[in-house]
Order: sequence, then C-alpha cells, then structure tokens
Amino acid sequence: MILEFLLFLGAPGRPASAAAAAIEASAPVQEAFGKIDDILARESRGDLDSGQVRALDREAQDLLEKTLSRAGLAAARPLEEIALDEDRPIKARVWAVNGLQIVGSGGSLKALDAILTNKDAPDVLRLEAASAVGGFAGPAEPRSRILCAALGEEGLPARLSRQCLREISLLGCPEPSALEALLRRWGRRPSVAVAEKELPLAFEALSRSPAPETTRVLLGLVGFYRRGSPERLGTLELLRGFAGELGRFPGEARQALADALLEETKNPKTEVLILGMFGRVADKSSIPMLDRFLDHPSPEVATAACRDIERLGVSKRDILLKCASRSTRAASTP
Repeated sequence: MILEFLLFLGAPGRPASAAAAAIEASAPVQEAFGKIDDILARESRGDLDSGQVRALDREAQDLLEKTLSRAGLAAARPLEEIALDEDRPIKARVWAVNGLQIVGSGGSLKALDAILTNKDAPDVLRLEAASAVGGFAGPAEPRSRILCAALGEEGLPARLSRQCLREISLLGCPEPSALEALLRRWGRRPSVAVAEKELPLAFEALSRSPAPETTRVLLGLVGFYRRGSPERLGTLELLRGFAGELGRFPGEARQALADALLEETKNPKTEVLILGMFGRVADKSSIPMLDRFLDHPSPEVATAACRDIERLGVSKRDILLKCASRSTRAASTP
C-alpha cells in the first residue's frame, strides 16, 4: 500500500497526476480571482467613469493572463469551478470562461461544453461559453460538434441560439441533421426576425457542412418550403453549390427537383435554377419531362432545359435543333 501511494505521488517536485496538477494550479488561480473580485468590487461602487472601468478591466485581464501562463493546462479545473460558482460576481465568472479559452486544453474545451449546456447557468455565461468554443484554438470538428449539439436543446434562449449559429456559420456541422431540425422547427413560414437574422446563418453553416449529408438535407428542405418562398429559393441556390453530389441520390434528387419544378411554373428564375441541376443527377428518366420545357415561353428556361438534356447524353437531332433555336433566341434577348 505504501509503495502504491509513493508511485501515485510520483517523482519529488513534479505533479504526480492530473488531479495533483489541478490542486497545484488551483492556489494561484484562486488568488488571482480574489484580486479580480476586489477589482470588480471597486467597479461596482459606481463612482468610476468609463475610462477608469476600462483600466481596471485591463488590469484584471493582465492578471489573468499572467496567472494562466504560470498555471498552464491544469488551470482548466479551477477555472471551471469559478465559472460555476454562483457566489461569485457574474463578471468574474465570465473572466473564468475567457480563461478557459486562453488555456486551450482538451480539459478546458470540455469545461466550456459543460457550461454551455448547463440550463441553470446564467444566459450571459452560456453566451460567453459559446463564443469561447467558437474561438477556441485547434481543429474545427470538436468545436462544431459541441455547438451543433447545443442547438438541439429544447427552449434554447434566442440570443444563445443566435450566438451558436454565428460560430457554426464559420465551422459547419459534422452532422447537418442538427441544422435541418432547427430549420424545420422554425416552420415553413419563419418569423421576420428568424428570416432576417438566423436563417442566413443556418444556411451559411450548411454550406460548410459535409457535402453528402448536406445534399440530402437540402433535398428534403426543397419540398418542405413553400412554393415561391425566399426560403425555397435560398435552399435551391445552396443546393446548386452541392450539385456534384446529386448523383449520389438519383431517385431522391430527381423527385425533389421535379416536384419543385412543377410547382414553380410561374417563377422563371426558380425554374432556371432547378433545371440547371437535372443534368448533374444523371437520371435519364428525367428526359421526357425536360423535353416539355423546350417549348417554354421563356428562352432562358428553354435553354436551361436544353443544357440538362445535353448533359444527359441525348443526341436526337430534333431535340438538338430545338436547343440550338432556343439558344439563339436567348442570346438575342436584351
């Protein structure tokens, strides 16, 4: 037993384990935050102007950075404890969250995840955690996985959802189904606030997500959104960027595009957008439907149909002649 205990302690003068290192790091971190608490108490008196408050904040930031440079990776545990300490001023807890980002260890990222997903933590703390995860150094995949998982929380506060989306819009989601669930939760007619602020972020996040899975998500959303809606148009424009993946899902892609095309008969811009993708699906069963669009009143729509037919390898003389005729008309249209 004594031998095991000595082995646990390790060599003299060195931390014996992660737990011992955390204990060793805790004292300077706690001491630094005692001083930060004093700084915040001075700020809270209300007799300081904004310049003096900024100077004290810089003092707190310098103190935190110097302390963490000495404490190293083991500072993650005491910082997490401070961040979750309800007896401390909220601003001190925010400093602790910022400290976790500075530490930049796997342990600190895990701690940020715990704070972000803690429904009992103040919203401002969770917002800081989301921002810290997004700005964390290192690979994107573990950070995006944490943020995308957070979006699945039922009743997630709007500001926190938007902050997660801001970060995810730069990273994408390893499993874009999380974004699909969010988009469907907003409904076929998103509110004005969602359409203006969150929807573009969600679409940007999809554009950075894994191509095969995202293509399937977008095909589902094409049918979900209303005919002629900006949401459907945005989905189709995004899908065009993944057109090279459509051949992976020929039946599903053909059906989704055909249904949308037949619904958008009074929207030439959308028709052209949809027609530009059938050739990438590489399903020749689309040809009879495409052939009907060769006589479309809009030269642009007819030309788009021609290009799809040509991509599908059709060489019938009458179709090619129609295509050439329509292309000439489109080129002469002002």
